[in-house]
Amino acid sequence: GVKTGSETDIIHMDKENTKETDIKKVNLTQTASKGAFWSLLSSTVVSAVRFVVTAVLARLLMPEDFGLIGMALLVTQIVNLFGNLGLSAALIHRNKDVDDEDLSTSYWANLFVSTVLTLLAVIVSPIAARFFGEPRVQMIIALLSLNFIFSSFASIHSMLAFKDLKFKKIAIIEILCTLVRVFIVLILAFKGFGVWAIVSGILVERIVKSMTFISQNSWRPRLIFNKNKFKELFHFGKNLYAGSFISYFNCNMDYIVTGRFLGAADLGFYQFAFNIPNLIISHFTQKINEVLFPLYSKVKDDLSRVRRGYFKSIQLMAMIAFPFLMGLFFVAREFIITVYGEKWLPSVIPLQILCFAGMIRSCMTPNGSLLMSRGRPDIVFKWSLFMLPITIISIIVSARWGILGVAIAMVLVSLISSFIIKFCFKLIEAKLSELVFALSPATFSSLLMLLVMFSYNKAMDIHQFSNLLKLFFNFVVGGASYLLILAVFFRKELNNLVNIIESIFKKH
Repeated sequence: GVKTGSETDIIHMDKENTKETDIKKVNLTQTASKGAFWSLLSSTVVSAVRFVVTAVLARLLMPEDFGLIGMALLVTQIVNLFGNLGLSAALIHRNKDVDDEDLSTSYWANLFVSTVLTLLAVIVSPIAARFFGEPRVQMIIALLSLNFIFSSFASIHSMLAFKDLKFKKIAIIEILCTLVRVFIVLILAFKGFGVWAIVSGILVERIVKSMTFISQNSWRPRLIFNKNKFKELFHFGKNLYAGSFISYFNCNMDYIVTGRFLGAADLGFYQFAFNIPNLIISHFTQKINEVLFPLYSKVKDDLSRVRRGYFKSIQLMAMIAFPFLMGLFFVAREFIITVYGEKWLPSVIPLQILCFAGMIRSCMTPNGSLLMSRGRPDIVFKWSLFMLPITIISIIVSARWGILGVAIAMVLVSLISSFIIKFCFKLIEAKLSELVFALSPATFSSLLMLLVMFSYNKAMDIHQFSNLLKLFFNFVVGGASYLLILAVFFRKELNNLVNIIESIFKKH
């Protein structure tokens, strides 16, 4: 909770008033540190486990297997967008005035829509199979569509955990469910089940996650559905819903085009190239984003605090993401061969290109949570709508050069998409100089780190070593040089980062 102890500041009103009123102001930094600890713990464990498992599966399965599961997930996620009514975000946005009638109305709406979506996915599965030219995709889609129903059973329970800032509980549940999924996938993969091992793991993980969220919350739905309540909640969620729908196609058009025109194998190669740099985006920066939305909503009337938190978030994300992605760019070939094997070499150059897209996306992550917390999800929708034709045209045209062309198009699209930041600046009265200041430590230090790594490789003639040793030496030299550069040129920012990390771990 955020209402007791040192996590709140109590301001007492003038004693001449007939009664004393305590105004509790949320301490954004301390609350964020608590949420960040558990979210980052979950993110780190989940990312590490999935990284190791993916490395194992890369040797057990073929690129086509990963391409098939990618095609199926594209379809189920598109169908799932029709059921994303934005009700959970609306409930989080409404801090204190959510009652049981709101929750029950949202629950039954989600359950009904999810059931319809499962049937819809089954109906469109043969159409999707023909679209991709892969008959095997039909059954995979039909099975994965069951997750719509499984998820809806715990939709409100998981939302309540986020709304109440119970990040410790959420982290434990996510780690537990990931371990269950890994156990199922590895057993079936070693037994030769191929793509069905991944399908089974996805289904079991969702079932376990829903059951766990339900068991950890005492709330149960009542047989109530208030049309007025639904309309009120949907009024906030509709722009978010529409924006999410368009944003999905913006974000996944590269997968759709690659799967349709280049086939399952190339989609598998491209997925690996995209997912490696995306690891730090999806399992780190987006975790921070999940923490920021409810926190921004709680202090949305204090513009200066929101602005400081916004740029501190960007700076933190950049200081972690930039060196990781620049270093990955430098050792991409050795990384692919060592971790996944030589059959994945076609992923190397697209991986290097996509590192730049990842850098752009990492520091733009707070924009969505900021816009929603300011009550402007319509901006997300309008900007996504603006970006859609640009994304479609860029990727389709570039596909003639294979996955390399698609990767280049994604960098261009990410760069154009980042201009949404001008709307964020207007809402919080920010200046471009503040963004430059926030990004300068990570940018300058990461570029110098690359120079040090390049010089080291030349001086030591490191090419005579094995790929594993190359990877190890570059990791040590790159990491040490980056921290040293920060200490010399940006000691204040490094100390702030260290203090934040220390405060997080001291509290837990």
